[in-house]
Amino acid sequence: KRTPETSDVFQILMQTVCWFQNVILVVDGIDEVDSTDRITILRCLKTLISCPGMSIKVFITSREDQDVLTALSPLPEACFRVNVLESATSNNIENYVHDSVDSMLPLVLGNANLKDEVIRVLMAGAQGM
Repeated sequence: KRTPETSDVFQILMQTVCWFQNVILVVDGIDEVDSTDRITILRCLKTLISCPGMSIKVFITSREDQDVLTALSPLPEACFRVNVLESATSNNIENYVHDSVDSMLPLVLGNANLKDEVIRVLMAGAQGM
C-alpha cells in the first residue's frame, strides 16, 4: 500500500471526467489544506478548467486566503468570486452551535459554565465558517 503521487491522482481525475459530458467539482475548505498541497491542487484544477472540449465547473470554498487568490489568478472570464463576511454568518453559526451543544452534549445541560466554555471554544474555532 502506498499514497499515490499528486500526478497519479490528477491523471485518474482527468481520465474520470472524460467519461462525462458535464462535470461539477466541489472543493470545500481548500484553505485548510497544507500550503504546498493547496497550490498543487489549485494548479491541477486550473488545468482541468482550461481543457478544451470539456465542460468542467469548479466550486471552491475558502476563507479569504491570499495563496488561494494568487493561485487562481488570472481567472478565466467565466469565473467569479463571492465574498461572505463573517458578520453575515456569525448569527447562524452561533445558533447552530447553541442548538448542537444542547442536543449533542447532555452532560453540559446541568453545568452552565461548562456549556458556555464549550460554546465559546467552538465559536472561536469556527472563524466565520
